[in-house]
Amino acid sequence: MQIIIEGPDGSGKTTLINKLAQVAGWKIIPGNGPEKYPGEMMERIQEYLKWARYNQGYSGSAKIYDRHPCVSHPIYSRFNGTSVVCQQAADKVYELKHVAVYCRPPDSTRLIHPQEKEHDVGLHLAAITNHHADICSMYEEWALKRAHLIHRYWDKDSTSRTISAIIALAGE
Repeated sequence: MQIIIEGPDGSGKTTLINKLAQVAGWKIIPGNGPEKYPGEMMERIQEYLKWARYNQGYSGSAKIYDRHPCVSHPIYSRFNGTSVVCQQAADKVYELKHVAVYCRPPDSTRLIHPQEKEHDVGLHLAAITNHHADICSMYEEWALKRAHLIHRYWDKDSTSRTISAIIALAGE
């Protein structure tokens, strides 16, 4: 089972991911940030699909994805000038069994406590800062179509409820 944790910067993804991994004992697959060269995102998606096909039917422990290129890249690429993801490849990923969790920020109009990662580059950081409300809006649209759960980290009871729901959906 794959658990995909998504949401804009500053929405509590890292906090939820670390707590979920601690409670459930699942492996975290970190996001690799924005693409480093044109077409790299499609390479990441192809690797994911290859791994998923190889592990089809395998009942090992779940993997927690700290973002997934089929979700975050189509959103951020609109603002940071990187390549687009092939919709056909994205559709193949969505056909796979996974649990998608949207981390909703407390305020979509301003960025609160973004966690700068070593892979963040200037253009990406500018996109995060200058287009935060648009990014949040696009994530909301994604969540309405694709997310199984919505997590609100500022709600003190939300983390334990979200973790329990993820574990139940994962069937472990």
